[in-house]
Amino acid sequence: MGTRDYDKMEVAEELEEEGMEIAALAQTKENASDKTEELKKKLAFYSMFGLPLLSRDLRMFWEIREGNETSIRLESSWRDIVKGHESISRKNSHQQEAIWELLCTELSYMKKLRIITDLFICGLLNLHSSGFLNEVCVSSSTAKVG
Repeated sequence: MGTRDYDKMEVAEELEEEGMEIAALAQTKENASDKTEELKKKLAFYSMFGLPLLSRDLRMFWEIREGNETSIRLESSWRDIVKGHESISRKNSHQQEAIWELLCTELSYMKKLRIITDLFICGLLNLHSSGFLNEVCVSSSTAKVG
C-alpha cells in the first residue's frame, strides 16, 4: 500500500469520526430543542390553567401560605390609633400622614413579594417534578426574600 493510499484511509477515518461527532452534536441540539419546546408547552399550560398542586411532602414547605406579613391588618387611617390627633399641628399631621402612607405601601409590598416568591417557587418545583430546570436549586432561603 502506497503512502498516498495510507493518507486517504487516514483522512477517511478522520472524516468518519468527525461525522459521528457532528451527528452526536446535532442529536444533542435536537434534544435540547425538543426539551425547550416541552418547557414552552408546560409554561403555556401553567399560564392558561394555573399551577398544579405540589406533592404532599413539598406542599408543607412551599405552598402559598399566610405569613406574618399577610396577617397584619392596618386601620384605615393613623387617626384611628392616635389619641388626641385633633390637637396635633398641621405640620405634624402631614408628617403622620406621610409616615402612614409609607407604612401602608411597605406592608402592601411585603404581601405582594410573598405571593410572587411563593408562586415562583411553586412553579419551579412543578417544573422540577417534570424534569425541567433541575439545575436551578430551590432552597428555603429563596422563599424568605420578603
